[in-house]
Amino acid sequence: MKLDIPIDVHAPSDKLKQEPWPNSFLIVDSNGQKRDLSERGLSKREIPGKALSRDVPLERDLVERQVSGSWAVYCVDCHAKGHLNIAGKAEWNAAEGLKTLEASMKGGLEVQVAIGLVAEVELKKTMEQEIARLTIPGFAIPKIIE
Repeated sequence: MKLDIPIDVHAPSDKLKQEPWPNSFLIVDSNGQKRDLSERGLSKREIPGKALSRDVPLERDLVERQVSGSWAVYCVDCHAKGHLNIAGKAEWNAAEGLKTLEASMKGGLEVQVAIGLVAEVELKKTMEQEIARLTIPGFAIPKIIE
């Protein structure tokens, strides 16, 4: 007795996407949500031309960093194909019953797994610093420019 079993395992065609890769299957993602890693605070920097010590103040700038990102992991053209051959032989007779029983299996399997990662990171940095303050001698608007 012989039995040949074909093996063909792949993602369902209604779940396959053609973007960002042909025949890709989405495994997991950030659900389109961007994770916000923003921070806002003061950065310190040394005043040019002055040695750094506890007596020398550091200038402080207002810095705002906005970082966000999203990600997705795909299985690209993943599949398993192959075959399994099963063969067997049995000998028996009515007087002695089962005399011999033999079975053999042969097969081959090709598995392809390719992982694709799509990541998007956005970084925005805003910095505010006063560059100069100028006054015009003799010109004043009370409580606005003095």
